Amino acid sequence: MSNSLLKILSESAEHSSCHGLANISKSRNWFIRTLWILCFSASSSYCIYNLTLSLIDFFNYDVHTKVENHRKPSIEYPAITICHKSLINPQKLKQYSPDLYDTFLESKNFIIKSIDSSSSIAEYLANLEYNFILNFLKYSNEIDNITYGLDDILIDCYFSYHRCTKDHFERLLIPKLGNCFKFNSGILMHRNKNKPGESVYAGTNGGLKLVLNIISEDELNIMKSNGIQMYIHSLSTIPYSSFDLINLPSGFDTNIAIVQEHTTKLPKPYSDCIQETESFDSKPFEKSQSLFGKYQQKFCIFICYYEYIRDLCGCYFVDVYGIEYSEACNITKMHECIEQFDGSFEPKKCLNSCPQECQSIVYYRQISQAYFPSRLIFDILKAKNPDLFLDYEANKSSLLSVNVYHDDISLKIIKDTPAKSIVQLIAEIGGFMGLCVGASMLTVVECADLLFKVILFCKEFKVAKILPK
Repeated sequence: MSNSLLKILSESAEHSSCHGLANISKSRNWFIRTLWILCFSASSSYCIYNLTLSLIDFFNYDVHTKVENHRKPSIEYPAITICHKSLINPQKLKQYSPDLYDTFLESKNFIIKSIDSSSSIAEYLANLEYNFILNFLKYSNEIDNITYGLDDILIDCYFSYHRCTKDHFERLLIPKLGNCFKFNSGILMHRNKNKPGESVYAGTNGGLKLVLNIISEDELNIMKSNGIQMYIHSLSTIPYSSFDLINLPSGFDTNIAIVQEHTTKLPKPYSDCIQETESFDSKPFEKSQSLFGKYQQKFCIFICYYEYIRDLCGCYFVDVYGIEYSEACNITKMHECIEQFDGSFEPKKCLNSCPQECQSIVYYRQISQAYFPSRLIFDILKAKNPDLFLDYEANKSSLLSVNVYHDDISLKIIKDTPAKSIVQLIAEIGGFMGLCVGASMLTVVECADLLFKVILFCKEFKVAKILPK
C-alpha cells in the first residue's frame, strides 16, 4: 500500500504547477534535491509570513476615509427653525388673563427673593427658567393666548428671489422655548404638504431672508439677552433646545453662510455604527427615533440621561420632549435629583444604549454681523407698517434681520471605504503564492485532484482487503 501511495504522491508532485515540488520530485541527485527542499522551505515560510500579515490586515477591518466636494446644479436647502427667546408674550397674557399674568410674575419674584450674596447669576437664571417652564407646561393648553405667534414677530420673508409668508412655516412646540416655527419642513402652517425648497443660487440672494420684530422688554422677560434662537438642521429632524442653537441678537443684521457635509460610515464589522433601516434593542434609541423623526446619537444620549433621572426620582426635568405637567419634577425635586444623579450615574451605560449613526448630515456655518436697521430700511418698514414703527431710536432695538444661504452649491462628502477588500485579499494571496512557490489557482485544483486520488486509493485498498483472494 505504501509504495502505491508514494507513487501517486510522486506522480502528482512531478506534474504539479508548483515548480518547487516538481523539481524536488524529479531530482535524482540527493544534493540537488536537498537544495530544492531548502529553497522551497524558505520560500514557503516567507509566503506564509506575508499571507499571515495580509489576513491580519483584512480582519482588522481598517477603512480609508475619502473627502470630496461635489458641485451640483442644486442642493437641498435645510430646515430653519426660529424661536422667540421669551416663552411668554406679556401683552397677550395680560389681555387674556390678568390672574395668569400675576401667577407667572409671582413665580419670577419667588426666585428673586431667594437670592443671597452667595448666589451666582447662572444659578438664579437656571432656577427662574425652570420655574417658568414648569408653569408653561401647566398652562400649555392656553399656548396660543400666552406665547408669541408668527404674526407677532415676522415682518418680512424672502426665499431665493420669491416672497414667502407665515403660511410657509410649520409650528412646533419645543420644551424650554415654547412656540417655534420651522421653515422648509415640507409641511405648511395649516398642515398641508409642500415640496421642500432647494438652493440653486449661491450667495446671499439665494437663501432665506427674514426681518423679525421682537418686543420683550417687560417684567416677565426672564432671558439674559433679547433676540431669536435659530436652528439649522435636516428636514427630517426637529431641533432640541440645548443643541446647535444660534443666537440672533436684536439690533443686528446676521449673515449665516452654510456648508452641507454628508458623512457615511461603514457598519459592522468596520465600526459600531447603525444603519437607518436597522433596529436596536434600547429604550432611548426607540424613543429618540419616535420623538425626533430621525435617529441621532446625541439626542439618544440626552434622552438616556433623562430616562435615568425618571427611574431615579420618579419625574422628568421640564425640558424633555412630550411630557405632561404631572410628569415634571418641581424645582425642589429637581435639585435633589441632580445630587443623586451626580453620585450614581455611569455615562458608559448611555453610550452602550445609543450607537453611533452611520449616515449623518451636518451644517457648518460662518457668521458675520452688522448693525440693523439703517435709516433707509427703517423708513421702508415705517412706510409698510406706520402703526407699528413710529420712532427709529425706539424701534431699532427690537428689530433684527437674518440671511441664511449656501456659500457654494456643493456638498462635502465624507465616505469610508474598506482599506482592503476581499478581491484585494485574494489578489495578495495569489501574488505571494505565485512569487514564492510558483503556485496558482490551478495548483488548488491539483491539490483537490490529489486528495480525490488518495481517497479513491484508500477505498479500493479497503475493498480489496475485505474480499477473499
